[in-house]
Amino acid sequence: MRAPVQKLADRVASWLIPIVLVFLVGVFVVTGDVSKVVTLLIFTSPAELGLATPLVMIAAIARAARTGILIKGGLYLELLARADAVVFDKTGTLTANKPEVSQIVAFDAALPEAELIRLAAAADRRSAHPLAKAVVHEATRRNLNVPEPQDFEQVQARGVRATVEGKVVLVGNPALLREAGVAIDKSVEGTGQTPVHVAIDGRFAGVIYVADQLRPGAKQAIAALKASGVKHIVMLTGDNAATAEAIAEGLDIDDVKPNLMPEDKVAAIAELQQQGFKVAMVGDGVNDAPALARADIGFAMGGGGTQAALEAANIALMTDDLSKIVAARNIARRAYRTIQENLWVGVGVVHALGITAALMGWIGPIEAAFIHLGPDILVFVNSSKLLSVKIPGA
Repeated sequence: MRAPVQKLADRVASWLIPIVLVFLVGVFVVTGDVSKVVTLLIFTSPAELGLATPLVMIAAIARAARTGILIKGGLYLELLARADAVVFDKTGTLTANKPEVSQIVAFDAALPEAELIRLAAAADRRSAHPLAKAVVHEATRRNLNVPEPQDFEQVQARGVRATVEGKVVLVGNPALLREAGVAIDKSVEGTGQTPVHVAIDGRFAGVIYVADQLRPGAKQAIAALKASGVKHIVMLTGDNAATAEAIAEGLDIDDVKPNLMPEDKVAAIAELQQQGFKVAMVGDGVNDAPALARADIGFAMGGGGTQAALEAANIALMTDDLSKIVAARNIARRAYRTIQENLWVGVGVVHALGITAALMGWIGPIEAAFIHLGPDILVFVNSSKLLSVKIPGA
């Protein structure tokens, strides 16, 4: 997709042609000098306008690809350069997506801790969610016999519902249990941990606490984004407020929105856009796909990201390295600056000097033909610099 600045250059070129023709007719009427008109015709050609932007976009996208960043079009380069708000999903994006079970609390004395984790793991064993994998891993670590569920259903943004050894097992967030009519009558607290609720045969049976660590480089990436001109950093998560605040602590995040469903994430991004922000969203999961599509720029974490997230995003990172977001932003800003250089110097200044020299009679058509190669070469060389010039992170 073409960037707005490229479309603008094309429109300017289309407006310029009739203006140039009127100008040349005027010069001929005043001077009667055909040689001068031909000289001016060479210097008033808008050809460089057509080169000034696409060459930069091609070079920038190639440079990003070499850095492990796949950009789906020049449009997203310009939008990324102008983005002033970045929204992060928590799990798998700001965190390392390697959660581990840290605590198990069983509420029924007749249901020991080991049995709770065994049944929960049986329900979760077909799920690809990171929290489900953590539960299954814990059961495996304890050498528990985890059976196959007789019936299994993945409930989007809620958890799983399964039948295990004749028991109906629910494993997920509080909304899953409430929607099934299960009363959550026990206090659930766990600062910095995500509580996975377990219900068995309609009773709230216990909580499995899962802890995740910050992704390496998260703090540095957020600081670099703010240094690059991003005004607002937001974290969105389906986790509870205590867990979200614990992860966000020390990251210099401006706003944390917990307990969100996929549609809530979309609404949060729409709200930022209504406030006038150009929003970039970073996510990795199926639940992030609608928000990635709604944002002005969507980043998908390619290493651990789902297919849905990769398809919905405009930019895909080949590795789960948050510094690549900063690199993409720096490449986009450098590309936008290069386009401005091409338009103002390669096209504007050189052509203005050439037109002045032609009107003063200092050069003729032959000299103009040779000199006119200058802007073409200048635009090409300046655009090609993007492939090798030093860009932080790239």
